[in-house]
Amino acid sequence: MRIPVEDFGAASKPRRRIVVPGLLTLCVAVMLGFAPPAPAQAAEDIILSANLMDLLRGSKDTEELDAKPEAPEDTPTTKEPAKKNRQTTATPKKVDAGATRLAVVGDSLAQDLWFGVQRHFRKSKDVKVVRFTKSASGLVRDDNYDWNKKLKRFIRKENFDIAVVVFGGNDRQEIRLKGKRLPRFGEPWTAEYGNRVDRIIELLKSEADTIFWVGLPVVRSGRMEKDYKKLYKIYRARAAASGIQYVDIWHLFRDEDGEYTSFGPDLRGVKRRLRQDDGLHFTLPGQGRFADEVVKIMRKTVQLSHLPTYPKRADLGTSLPVLPVPGG
Repeated sequence: MRIPVEDFGAASKPRRRIVVPGLLTLCVAVMLGFAPPAPAQAAEDIILSANLMDLLRGSKDTEELDAKPEAPEDTPTTKEPAKKNRQTTATPKKVDAGATRLAVVGDSLAQDLWFGVQRHFRKSKDVKVVRFTKSASGLVRDDNYDWNKKLKRFIRKENFDIAVVVFGGNDRQEIRLKGKRLPRFGEPWTAEYGNRVDRIIELLKSEADTIFWVGLPVVRSGRMEKDYKKLYKIYRARAAASGIQYVDIWHLFRDEDGEYTSFGPDLRGVKRRLRQDDGLHFTLPGQGRFADEVVKIMRKTVQLSHLPTYPKRADLGTSLPVLPVPGG
């Protein structure tokens, strides 16, 4: 069967009307609507997503309670005169007459400690407690939160005589150093982490007369406990080398068989729940117990008066066994 020629023409005309205008429209859109590609994902977003599992395993963080927004970076030149005035102005070490200024510094475990310590001294005129804590932070991911930089700023703003430090809750991660990844707890990792601990201690020495480095508590997770024992050894060794006081709380929060337990006596000897559901952080009674142990050790080194008394308090020193140093 022979197909008429005009059938081809009839079929082709609509195609020209559709394709040619379509191509012109596309070219115009490309020329007029061209824009540079969208910026890559922010570095902080990448860090937080890469760090998510560790944070979920290691911490049930709370937000910081500070009402004041964080001060801007010290890059603008307009801030220099104010900075110089701060350095040259003679600020008394103790803001309140006769009061000792005590600073609690560190991660979310330090925040738990701060809650307990400030309740200890809430009615005291002789001890004033200040804090600088940041949840979901640590000494490993300085690309996420640079503790050296932030701590310098805090020291410029606050005067304190005693510093109490807790780190490590979120530090079970590899270290990124000069484009390299250091596997956690290997020799390069341990050396670099020890250096970072030393830098924190040296910064605090520039302001505080006495420093207490508080070790990590025993935790429910056996996997985390093995890692925390390794951090324990680093903190204890670096504290001894730096001449500061190390506070060992590893023997606390265990049952009579030496195993982790979420329950135990509070400050009045009543059995209460002391740890949160994550097996790491502390409940309200646990914060008090945590702080009480730290304050008792502090009193052996420094003079802290007006401590609260608990008439019905059990002798916690005999209610729980004192276990040997982990790992040796």
